[in-house]
Amino acid sequence: MKHRCFFFAFILALAVIALALSGCGSETDSKLIYIAVTGDRDEFSSMFDAGIKKAYEDVCEEYKDSGYKIVGAFFDDDNDYEKAERITSKLLKTDSVTAIISSNNYEIIDNQVYQCDKYDKVLICPFGVKDKSADNSYWQMTFSTAFSNYDVGYSMGKMAESEKPGGNWVVCYDDSPVAREKMQYLRRTKGINIIDIEEISEVVADFRRETDFWRAMDADGIFIVTDSHRDFDFYYSIKDAFPDACIVTDSCLDNVSEWKSRPEYFSDIILSANFYTDYDEYSKQSDQWNDTWFVHGYNAFRMVVDTAIAADSTKCEDISGYLYDNGYEGKFESYRFNDKGLLDTDYLVSYKRKNGKTSAVKIKKQ
Repeated sequence: MKHRCFFFAFILALAVIALALSGCGSETDSKLIYIAVTGDRDEFSSMFDAGIKKAYEDVCEEYKDSGYKIVGAFFDDDNDYEKAERITSKLLKTDSVTAIISSNNYEIIDNQVYQCDKYDKVLICPFGVKDKSADNSYWQMTFSTAFSNYDVGYSMGKMAESEKPGGNWVVCYDDSPVAREKMQYLRRTKGINIIDIEEISEVVADFRRETDFWRAMDADGIFIVTDSHRDFDFYYSIKDAFPDACIVTDSCLDNVSEWKSRPEYFSDIILSANFYTDYDEYSKQSDQWNDTWFVHGYNAFRMVVDTAIAADSTKCEDISGYLYDNGYEGKFESYRFNDKGLLDTDYLVSYKRKNGKTSAVKIKKQ
């Protein structure tokens, strides 16, 4: 029997959520793989969203004769903690739901991690979790497919150290828990001089005064530490003010469409990746596949489906156990997890873009 596949683009009210899930009971739940994607679609990369949709289409085709029924639904939390809590609570109390793909708000993720462990529901965290939360918690149902903020901050610092040894650097950061964690770690880099640390909103408020000060201090490079995929305007203003300065940021500003539309702004930039993608392979691809966020979203969704079918079970404990034992080999990404479900890898990666060409630099983890 061929299974049926459904993907709901937006489900905004709990009444609609209840209706959507109750409709899944028409077939045996043991053959239902139901993945709930949560978050604020206005905040995360559009390519991440596109990757999830592509994964859904591919698994529907590949597993059409498997007997499994695959359902994907997006639940927009509008970056609102209380709304997200209501959505999460409803999903956790619905047996039909196989796994949840976490929000992109780290305060919301904290609650999802706690609740999913309490209800034994698999949670996939493509954006990672806060280091503070990971350090103080032990969970069995959460799987992070992103580097820790310590790792990203360390990677940013090491790249700055190798690019401009002993250089003068400015740190611009946004007021988010994750950006602050990354900033704290990169500040420990010993081979560079950090001459100023400013919140992005403060720089924007008095841009000329701030940038004049940096010039007076002979700034060689600028860190942009952000938790937003919408800070390109700030990045462009920095490049206009300092066209020859090296900019070091992370995957939040990794967007191929932006690179293609305004290539003159991406002649000297280093992106310290939030997750590892096999650059040698994915860079050979064209169009959407040549975007790390597309690949990352694709794997976040597929990991649940492929693992459930490999384990021949939709039970959360079986999927969790399989991931702990085997990890996941995805499209241009592979994951293995430590005993906390955190990404376990020996290397970090940064992408160095100069004169229209991109190269990948592996960095040994500390």
